[in-house]
Amino acid sequence: MKYLKKIIILSLLSLTTLVASAQVVPDDAIVFNTTPQYPKPGENVTVSVNSYIFDISRAEFVWTVNSKKVAAGGGITSVNLKAGSAGSTAVVKVSASLNNEVYEGNTVIYVTDVDLVVNANTYAPNFYRGSKLITPGSTIDIFAVPFLYFDGTRLNPTTLSYEWTLNGTRMGNQSGKGRDKLSLDIADVNGYYDIELKVSSPQKTVIAAKRISFQTQAPKILFYKTDTLLGRKPVALQNLNEFAGNTFTIAAEPYFFDLRFVSKLLTRWSSNGQTINKKDSTKPFELELAAPPDTESLTPFNFEAQKPNSLFQQAEAFLNIHILRKSGNE
Repeated sequence: MKYLKKIIILSLLSLTTLVASAQVVPDDAIVFNTTPQYPKPGENVTVSVNSYIFDISRAEFVWTVNSKKVAAGGGITSVNLKAGSAGSTAVVKVSASLNNEVYEGNTVIYVTDVDLVVNANTYAPNFYRGSKLITPGSTIDIFAVPFLYFDGTRLNPTTLSYEWTLNGTRMGNQSGKGRDKLSLDIADVNGYYDIELKVSSPQKTVIAAKRISFQTQAPKILFYKTDTLLGRKPVALQNLNEFAGNTFTIAAEPYFFDLRFVSKLLTRWSSNGQTINKKDSTKPFELELAAPPDTESLTPFNFEAQKPNSLFQQAEAFLNIHILRKSGNE
């Protein structure tokens, strides 16, 4: 009888040990990986798992997203989902069973975004509606507009941490709390720039990232005709036809030169290689011309502009002006 009791007691102890071992699962048994790491609204997201504790290829998985079952079966180590709107979250849970043991884990996906607004401090006339180009020797400002949320509330941009990187180098002097602006002096050489920003909440739980790249462009000159009554016509000239006897003005616009030095540019008008000495030096970008009466000619004009002591802040352009003889009916 005592022997039987011992067998029963040992059996109960073995069962207790077996049950206890099934419940003790390391906290780090399941490791999550999210691609992309910081999902933006509408992006396709892949959530995968790995483990250094058990063989995931042999385990039976059950996946849920926001409490809804999305996948189940052997060896299902990843699921795909689409990120919602900015500020939304997705709670991804996984349960893996292997050899009578259950491993569980979860991760929270915060859908975030950040816009980068690039302001090139280069010149363009008021009627220009395009984006100003970034040229060697100029400056730019990049402003961050983050969309980070926690518990449905958008986080105050001034409380966030901004980490700026230029061509792989952290811009420590312009990074930190509330530093949502990056200012750069562009080198006076043609170059490629890669800029990355990582914005994070004070607790580092919510993060957004954005990357932009650009290649510097050369400044350029475009010509426009100025009418005494109608003013400047916002259509760039390739060539110009004018009647003999007319007086007209040509304006040269120095597109994308460093805004700080437009008024200090060294300029030169010429024709057939000869410098034109302008009577009105207060308007270096305009050339007033009077076509001789009863003549017909084709004359090339040239305009050059250069920032002092600069290698790439310079441009020149040519314009052919064809003077036509008026017919008897005009």
